[in-house]
Amino acid sequence: MPQVEPPLRRQLPNGTTLLQGQFTIEKRLAAGGFAITYLATNSLGRRVVIKECFPQDLAQRVADTTVQVLHAEDAHTYDKLLTLFEVEARKLANVRHPNVVDVHLVFRENGTAYMAMDFVPSRELQEIIYTDPGYLTPDRVQDLARQMLAAVKAVHDADMLHRDIKPANMLVDENDHLVLIDFGAARDGMSMNSRKVSSVMMFTEGFAPVELHTPGLPQRPDSDLYSLGATLYTMITGQVPELAATRSAIIENEGADPLRPLAGQVAGYPPRFLEMIDAALSTRRTNRPQSAQDWLDALAQSAVPTVAEVARPNDT
Repeated sequence: MPQVEPPLRRQLPNGTTLLQGQFTIEKRLAAGGFAITYLATNSLGRRVVIKECFPQDLAQRVADTTVQVLHAEDAHTYDKLLTLFEVEARKLANVRHPNVVDVHLVFRENGTAYMAMDFVPSRELQEIIYTDPGYLTPDRVQDLARQMLAAVKAVHDADMLHRDIKPANMLVDENDHLVLIDFGAARDGMSMNSRKVSSVMMFTEGFAPVELHTPGLPQRPDSDLYSLGATLYTMITGQVPELAATRSAIIENEGADPLRPLAGQVAGYPPRFLEMIDAALSTRRTNRPQSAQDWLDALAQSAVPTVAEVARPNDT
């Protein structure tokens, strides 16, 4: 009878220690195309989150812990991804803001790279939307929106983009405090350099602006703000917006945008608040707020801002 090869292990076994015993893996929290996150304890007995760089199309795990490239010809791409992962971790460590996850340490081990972050006892915003929609009252949504904008402003002020803003990447604790997590800058940086890496650069449908669907188009702060607008739209309606590329194609063919605006349709919110979400979700970049500060300023104004007041006039 032929011997069957055991399946390759993707995650670190529970109980694995890292950095000479400084961290002990408790369990896996999540896994995506480029990384695996774990709940761990540090040497002081405090819980932390460990994010492991693990590009599933480039690497495999051997001997329980070691990660190695699948094919020799991809070694350079894999090394570059590890470097970008470390660069992103160091940039994040410099973003000191209560609404942005705090990165404490980045290190290499087991043939890959890791970052250690705060553990936030909380619920994913995505879970709240679909299992506890009554929590998202108009007042609470507006408060969370301002926290989101403050977090995004801090990230942009540090000359970074998040590139993967969505409800699954926001945590909310029992005191209604929101924290932005799981940045996608490193994997996005690789997408322009490797077709194989691009194959797992799956944007999140409904939350990604049209420029993320189209290779070569520049991404700017308004790209993140589109995703933030899509997140707020989902919080308010319980529905993910239509795919941006689909909307754009329909509009370019002189059809009506299938995404219904919130302004004038949803009760309980100031008109200005809903209009800013509608503006952020525009497929035309000149119609979006161009910075998180622009959006915050518009919300603070007593009059409803026009698109021209928050748009960059010479944008293309």
